[in-house]
Amino acid sequence: MDFFQAHSKLIDAMRHRGVLLAASLAEGALQMLPIRITDIERDRISAEGYGTRGIPAGESVLLEVTSPSLLIWVVRAWVQEASQRTADVWSYVLEPAGMESEKLLEPRSVSAEVTRVRTARRIVTPDPQRARPLMDSSVMEKFSRLSANKAVAFEVDRAPMLVPMPSLFCASSDSLIFGTELFWRELSALWDGDDVLAGVVLEGGVHIASGRFRRILSPLGRFGLISVESVEELNTSVH
Repeated sequence: MDFFQAHSKLIDAMRHRGVLLAASLAEGALQMLPIRITDIERDRISAEGYGTRGIPAGESVLLEVTSPSLLIWVVRAWVQEASQRTADVWSYVLEPAGMESEKLLEPRSVSAEVTRVRTARRIVTPDPQRARPLMDSSVMEKFSRLSANKAVAFEVDRAPMLVPMPSLFCASSDSLIFGTELFWRELSALWDGDDVLAGVVLEGGVHIASGRFRRILSPLGRFGLISVESVEELNTSVH
């Protein structure tokens, strides 16, 4: 039995989503990028990637797949073929290598996490030392939108880690707060000061923020905070 025959719900979710968030190492550096699934046939995924840096053939990539029913997977795949079509569009052939994680979340658990994160926003204020805001109101709204698909990526022992964020990021002009209760085991590998990437997928585009992680312990619970250093927008609808 091939990989997708054993995971029929996964293939349905991948086709429903179309654009997934992915994490990989490119030239030794962590990157997060959007991957558009163009075809799935047996154990072969044809896809487009967006960004100035591609994923070399032979490297592995992690794919975040979140279904509308809150069944969440992180899939590891090998890049069998990679070619650059334009300055920021790449073509890939991927071979699934296994499941990094599979989790079914309850809507009420996600709702509770949303409430905690929104409340926690009050305990963090924008850094007055910042020369200018890193995110305007439209970008902040996209990261905070519940209907969007989101994830964080970081590096552990020189390997990428990708963690879906099914609730929300609560954004200010220079930071993102997210809950850690639903994925505490995965996120416990993060240390204060670690580099971290946060991505959000919306129709027609993807925003990826990079920054530094800080853990927040408060009476409200445990949270992660990303002090944003830059934000990149990638258009996935024009190719």
